[in-house]
Amino acid sequence: NSRTYMTRKTDVYVSPENRAKMAKGEINDAYWVTLPKNGDGTKDGVDFFFSIHCNSSTNSSDFGTSAHIYDAINWNYSVNQSSNDFKFGKSLVDEYITSTQTVFINAKKAYSTTGVVGRESLIILNVTHIKNSFNLPRAVALLETEFASNSTTWDWLQNGGYQIKA
Repeated sequence: NSRTYMTRKTDVYVSPENRAKMAKGEINDAYWVTLPKNGDGTKDGVDFFFSIHCNSSTNSSDFGTSAHIYDAINWNYSVNQSSNDFKFGKSLVDEYITSTQTVFINAKKAYSTTGVVGRESLIILNVTHIKNSFNLPRAVALLETEFASNSTTWDWLQNGGYQIKA
């Protein structure tokens, strides 16, 4: 029993601050839907927040999928694997690779053996790293689907069949 709230429905910029406000239920989503209120009239926010991106690199042969999660240490390749964020990020990477494997035969994790990297400096992870009314952290991750700077993977990303699988 889950609902999806979209921060945008077209290719327009939405600030990380407004994405966080949507996640917290403070403003409506892209379809003018706001989060339902709890019994006491407060809004508890979303349980999971993820942002989907294409990666890029100066090295045009880089490829792979990764999830970035909030961590106090920037570019931490050994993040706490028992955290909600790690489990969520790992499940996004694993599901993405499973879903796209018929097209993406040589799937590799981009940065680490788990495909999950801790990041402190990404605004979207900082402002959406919220807690619910029970003071439990939400699961927050940014999924890098593939490298737009690699001509092969860029072709995959533009392919309708690949997009459906992704």
